[in-house]
This record gives sequence, structure tokens and C-alpha cells, in this order.
Amino acid sequence: MTTEKKAETISYANRNRAIRQEGIREALSKKGHIEHVIELAKQIEKVSNDLQTQSSTLKDLDIKRLNASVNAKKIVIDTKMRIINKYLGDVKSVEHSGEVKQVVIDDKNQLEEMLRAKGIDPEVIRLQ
Repeated sequence: MTTEKKAETISYANRNRAIRQEGIREALSKKGHIEHVIELAKQIEKVSNDLQTQSSTLKDLDIKRLNASVNAKKIVIDTKMRIINKYLGDVKSVEHSGEVKQVVIDDKNQLEEMLRAKGIDPEVIRLQ
């Protein structure tokens, strides 16, 4: 197999992978997994705050029930996050599929202007 053919095959595979991942993202979004995880985290935070402020007035049975509720929500969050990570993966492991452009600038002033336009202070960067 020629180098050109290998590159074409890899490109085709990457394109298919990107299409599949986008479909999975859309399906996960429609099912509301991420929103549900966020909602559960807010509920856990509320219960935690309630336990801190009302711990003296709550009975042992109430505290056990609240702790059981928090633990159940943690299990649901963990399970949903595993599903999300299985199909989407961490951001750091996602392959870059775009092109990288290289710009050669000989004029120091022009480079400093470009950096300022991007919100970067050229004084912080040591130019060589």
C-alpha cells in the first residue's frame, strides 16, 4: 500500500470517527445525561448545606436518610459520567483534525500588534 493510499485511509477513518462522535454527542445531549448530572450535583450541594445548617435540629434517622440520598445521587452521577466518558472521551484525548498554519513574521512591530489583537501582552513574552 502506498503512502498516499495510507494517508487517504487514515483521513477516511478520522472523518468517520468524527461523524460517529458527533452522533453520540447529539444522542447524549437529547437524553439529558449531562444536565441530569449537573442537577444531581446541585441537589447534593443543597443537602450538604442543609446538613450543615440544620444538623442540630435533625434526628439521626433524618441524617441517615439524607446521607443515603446523597450516596444514591453520587452513584447515578458516577454511572452517567462513565457513560459520557466511554463514548466521548476526555478532551485531552481528542485528536486534532484541523490544519495548523505557520505564519512567518519578520517585523517585530507587526508581531507585537498581532499579539495585542489576540489579547497577549508582548512584554510578557521574551522575543528572541
